[in-house]
Amino acid sequence: MRWRRLRAAASSSPIWETAQAWPRCTTARPRIRHGFHFVMGTRSGDLDPRVLVHLMRERQWGPDDVERLVTREAGLLGVSGLSPDMKNLLEAREHNPQAALAVDLFCYQARKDIGALAAVLEGLDVLAFTSGIGERAAAVRQQVCQGLAHLGIEFDPERNTTHAGIISPRGAPAPCGSFPTKRT
Repeated sequence: MRWRRLRAAASSSPIWETAQAWPRCTTARPRIRHGFHFVMGTRSGDLDPRVLVHLMRERQWGPDDVERLVTREAGLLGVSGLSPDMKNLLEAREHNPQAALAVDLFCYQARKDIGALAAVLEGLDVLAFTSGIGERAAAVRQQVCQGLAHLGIEFDPERNTTHAGIISPRGAPAPCGSFPTKRT
């Protein structure tokens, strides 16, 4: 049997695609035309390299300035202008449009990357939400799963809000769940 799994959703973790339990692809790897790809707490995510050239030419920024921007001042913090912490953004999104935009961007990019990696895997057997956001942000898990039914993702809102391991209904073609992460 060929295992096709995705691990997703943490503000400082990329999405990992694994086949046969070996990681094959990640959204964290810098690419020629992309930054860190997946927006993170303070990292930019997709970024047109011409932006960096513009900053270097027009504002006379050096490498340290550019690095600070794309690794410590961008991402959820840069979009929201409030915080890199998803918990804070979720609490503020009702009255702060920039916080809502940051949450929407995060969920959109997660959904887009899950779809892209599922294409590489030629399907999906399991979607595992891990780490801080994946374990504790039911609203993010719900928003990420919307629109993934074509991949076999089915979603049980009641299971999701109770953070019950498997958050799909029984018999879902590609179950999704929320699992604690053991970092070594």
